[in-house]
Amino acid sequence: VLDNLKVLNLNHCENLTVCPDFTSMLHLETLDFGYCEKIVELHPTIGCLKSLRHLSLRRCKSLKELPQEIWQSTSLTELDLTYCFQFTTLPSQLGDSKSLKQQLLLGSLKVLKLSGCEDFTICPDFTSMPHLEVLHLDYCYKLKKLDPSIGQLKSLTHLSLRGCTSLKELPKEVWQLTSLEELSLCYCSKITNFPSQLPDSKLLNHPLLDKLEIPDLSGCDNITICPDFKTMPHLEKLDFVSCQRMIELYPSIGHLKNLVHLDLSGCISLEALPLELWQLESLERLDLSVCSQIKALPSQLRNVNSSKQMLLYKLKVLNLSGCDNLTVCPNFSSTPHLDKLQFGGCKKMKELHPSIGFLKNLTHLSLKGCISMKNLPQEIWQLTSLEVLDMSDCTQIATLPPQLGYLKSLRQLFLGRTSITTMPEAMGHLKQLKYLSLQQCSSLRGIHKSLCSLHNLEEVDAANCVRLASLPNSLGNLKSLRKLDLSWTAIEELPDSIASLEKLEVLSVAGCKRLKFLPASASIGSMLLKWYGVSSTNDGSLVKESSERQRFSLPEFLSSLTELNASGCYELERIANVSNAKELEELNLTGCQKLVDVPSIEQLKQLRILKLGGCGSLYNSFRERVQ
Repeated sequence: VLDNLKVLNLNHCENLTVCPDFTSMLHLETLDFGYCEKIVELHPTIGCLKSLRHLSLRRCKSLKELPQEIWQSTSLTELDLTYCFQFTTLPSQLGDSKSLKQQLLLGSLKVLKLSGCEDFTICPDFTSMPHLEVLHLDYCYKLKKLDPSIGQLKSLTHLSLRGCTSLKELPKEVWQLTSLEELSLCYCSKITNFPSQLPDSKLLNHPLLDKLEIPDLSGCDNITICPDFKTMPHLEKLDFVSCQRMIELYPSIGHLKNLVHLDLSGCISLEALPLELWQLESLERLDLSVCSQIKALPSQLRNVNSSKQMLLYKLKVLNLSGCDNLTVCPNFSSTPHLDKLQFGGCKKMKELHPSIGFLKNLTHLSLKGCISMKNLPQEIWQLTSLEVLDMSDCTQIATLPPQLGYLKSLRQLFLGRTSITTMPEAMGHLKQLKYLSLQQCSSLRGIHKSLCSLHNLEEVDAANCVRLASLPNSLGNLKSLRKLDLSWTAIEELPDSIASLEKLEVLSVAGCKRLKFLPASASIGSMLLKWYGVSSTNDGSLVKESSERQRFSLPEFLSSLTELNASGCYELERIANVSNAKELEELNLTGCQKLVDVPSIEQLKQLRILKLGGCGSLYNSFRERVQ
């Protein structure tokens, strides 16, 4: 009846317990039992499926083994046993399978996936599947070794052993995988070295892994000896992330002329880089973040001007964040095309090298947490492509030079937790600036009026600038401003021009204990405004005395308002009619002790969240309308 059936998809038949007899569907090419979690075994007639090419048993959690007849599926090209948690071995390991005639049992198999088979302990003999191209054994936690026959897989291009935490070593035959392009040993925490370090491997006269491009050794906590890279000259990407015991890189790394990406982040025992690193003429990304023992880059160990060529001419990203002991900033003349440079948390680095001015393509510079740095070199203002400058937590930086205005491309400037006392007039030249962070600048007393000429500025965060007492009267010129955070500052009043901020969405004055009133013009025509908690002020007033209608109240609502947070406004008695706020979804009035009513609240059809904790003065009529 099913003689012509080619595809049988039983995916997610979660209650299927009995596998069908396949004798009536001999022409099947694709068979999918994925997520059939209750199926215990396959019917032996699966061996009759001579045309079967794809067999998926993904997440068949109750399946413990395959029938020996599976090896009669001579056309099978892909076998997926991913997350078959109880699966322990392939039937090729059984004694009677060895009595079969000398034929290729799975001679067509190209893809074998055994990832997540947590009880898988015995690696199969690969002589029965010589044309395998992809082998996944990720997270086979109990697998202790690979079968030496893996060396016979001359077509294997991808070998993934990620998370095989019981695997202690690779067989030396792995170096016979002449087609291998990608090797992942990520989080194989018991591996200590590479078989390339064994004496007999050094007797070979040709590259062992000639086609290997991407080896991943991330999280190999116990690897101490770096491999000799002469055996894999075509590497393009090399990851040693968190190889915490690796002390040095092998000098042969200089032979990797195709290497584009080198990640050594978290190699906390690595004290120095070999001089040969600068021979990596194709390198574009170098990550040394949290290499806490590195004190300098090798470019500082010799006169780079004596070199006839740019050493790392193609390097675009250099990450030295968290290098706690880095004291000497590298000379950037050897890396003219840097696009991103990160020194975050380099606590002992006192200054930037003047050659930073050569980096005409630099768009991102992070000096976050460079607590020993007192000033910036004059040359930094030659960075005409710079878009993001992060100097937050540079606690010793107290002044900004006037050359700041030369950063014509700057879009984001982070100055939080620095010791600056004022913003220089040169700020007015940063016409592309969109975001300015002054968070917790506890010495900042004022903002220069030139800041108000930045028509592209969208967000200013001055939260916790405890000495900031006033704002320029021309604040209303910031036509693009969407968010202004002045919470916990010493602000006493907001300028009248704030009403001109037509795009303002968020204004936070929480904790501004000196704030006496809002300007009378704060009944704001088209402003989309989310009010954040205003702590009780000196006289309890939120608006000027001349505007009795707005006394102890918030301005009229807008139809586009989605969130109103007035929590902690202890002196607030009334809120304006909210019937216009058709889109309001969240209303937080927690702690508004004197609030007596919210007119028309029953008309808010989109309201999902209403918080009234501590609102003890609400009229009974309000409570009835809400119910």
